[in-house]
Amino acid sequence: MPIRDILHGLSLHKLKPKKEITEVYISITLRYLAFSMINLFVPLYLYNKLGYTLNQTLLFYIVFSIGFGLLTIVAGKLISRIGVKHTILLSVPFYLAFYLLLYSLESFAINIYFIALFFSCAQAFFWTGFHTEFIVSSDHEHRSKAVSKYISLSYLAILIGPLIGGFTIDRFGFAPLFIIVSIFFFLSALFLFFTKDFRQPSKIQFKNIFSKTNLRYAITFFAHGAQTMAEGVLWPLFVFVILKSYTNLGLLGSAMSAVIALFTYLVGRYSNTHDLRQILQIGGIAYSLSLAVRTLASSIGFVFGITIFGGFSHTFVKVPLEAMAYNKAEKNIIEMIVFREIAINTGRIAVLLVLLASGKFLYGFLFSGLAGLGYLFF
Repeated sequence: MPIRDILHGLSLHKLKPKKEITEVYISITLRYLAFSMINLFVPLYLYNKLGYTLNQTLLFYIVFSIGFGLLTIVAGKLISRIGVKHTILLSVPFYLAFYLLLYSLESFAINIYFIALFFSCAQAFFWTGFHTEFIVSSDHEHRSKAVSKYISLSYLAILIGPLIGGFTIDRFGFAPLFIIVSIFFFLSALFLFFTKDFRQPSKIQFKNIFSKTNLRYAITFFAHGAQTMAEGVLWPLFVFVILKSYTNLGLLGSAMSAVIALFTYLVGRYSNTHDLRQILQIGGIAYSLSLAVRTLASSIGFVFGITIFGGFSHTFVKVPLEAMAYNKAEKNIIEMIVFREIAINTGRIAVLLVLLASGKFLYGFLFSGLAGLGYLFF
């Protein structure tokens, strides 16, 4: 399929029926561009640049994950009081403070676990708001197609983000990159305010979390959390020894993004007429295998090959999982989002604890691969 056909299918003027959904697509694309410029390099900034131990780096992400999960409850309350878009906007100063404090670590002695909580606030406020906005703005019958469009647009932005980030760090250092990222985060929030904000009722009953149905879903979200942490934190730390530069790591991120952008669009079109659960289960098995064999990497060719295969198989997880999760959240949006994020962050914490306890990446990747069995329960 020619690339112009894909871009035509993703064109923003076709992303209606509602104007709000167009704003959501633009906002998330800008946000992913900013995030991809820097987030891939944060674990290495702590571990390689600043000299924190592996255990300290892992604890940083454990504190972040605990804070993220718990603060979604606060974010849900904020959405009911100040509105969805204002909650997303509130995430911006926390992102800016997080990156500013990270940069300041080179000059000042600041507790990194304190800094991690700023990242927790930013992520909790953004994602709770974004998921709510997307569920309300998108159409139930075409949700898998809508999900594939937002993911494809996001990863098209991520194509250039890691390259810009890696090049900027290698040539100019982290400081200019922090400034660029800050500007894009602010713009991503502003784009949501072309239409009126709205409040979403927050009715969270924790007893519902322990129902049989939700416990099944929790296993799936747990798996997803373990695997996103393995991909986003463990993998960059593990392969940097092989890649040897931030630019090469950026190229790796861009290669994976290209595959995800292309196949997400195609999977979205396929998902509209096929069983989402079956697609998720097949994709989950393939992606889990790609994670389980990561420690076999010993050459740049293998690293790029397994990363690209991981990106391909990840699309068969992300689209159906997001679409089904959004559909199930329609009855009580905030409660389902809070439940989902707590389960995802529990998975993130679990894979970090496995690596922390064992001291070996092998066990971390094996655990994240085995966790993928959770996709069979959704």
